[in-house]
Amino acid sequence: MSPRASFLARWIKPPIDSLLRLFYPEVCQFCFQREALQEKGYICELCRGKLAPIEAPFCRVCGDMFPGNFTGVKSFVCEPCRFTPPYFDWARAAAQTDSLPLQAIYKYKYGGSLWIEPWLSELLLECASKWINFSDWEMIVPVPLFPVKEKKRGFNQAQRLGRALSNHSGIPLNTELVHRVKNTPTQTKLSREERIKNLSGAFKVFSPDSLAGKRILLVDDVLTTGATCNEVARVLKKKKAEYVCVLTICRGTPLV
Repeated sequence: MSPRASFLARWIKPPIDSLLRLFYPEVCQFCFQREALQEKGYICELCRGKLAPIEAPFCRVCGDMFPGNFTGVKSFVCEPCRFTPPYFDWARAAAQTDSLPLQAIYKYKYGGSLWIEPWLSELLLECASKWINFSDWEMIVPVPLFPVKEKKRGFNQAQRLGRALSNHSGIPLNTELVHRVKNTPTQTKLSREERIKNLSGAFKVFSPDSLAGKRILLVDDVLTTGATCNEVARVLKKKKAEYVCVLTICRGTPLV
């Protein structure tokens, strides 16, 4: 940044911060009781603790949790993954869907509450740090939105989260490799089978070359049935990608 630009930034930032406080007071935007600063995503420490983490036992492929007694079993593959293995190699998430992060995601992508992004990015980074070595991966690919939907929303949440992960990890972000070429209806109230059918032909890889040997991290906000990420992984594997693994904020069953 040039000296002039740096000076302007220092001059402009205070009034902008003051204006933001009119709309987003430095109080938690979930409980509205405790202090929460802008750099903390306006979420207090107590609400940050309302996190239902993904805990064992869970499937080592899709990352879904399962109730029951698995004493002595270090890892297992769930029945759906055994009989119909997904195209992605594994999926991991920071939290279960029945927790505050899912509420935060809804505010973020449907309400335009970008102030939540620092916390969501933090959760994604913590999840990634737990499961991968950053130096092992060639690129981060966010699940794309159809252009009309992205324009209407104003942003692609997966792309913004992927960029935050890229900035922290040093893994390059590739937003041009995969495009959504089919404007599919919303998946929210569809069954797994309906989602798979809905997504057929929805994604296309724009790369003249094979992705042979490439290790790709696929980033999205929520994984429920896994149909969307699985279809993106399928087109990447068709281009010979060696590994495609999924990182999301939340993991759980569809809320329908």
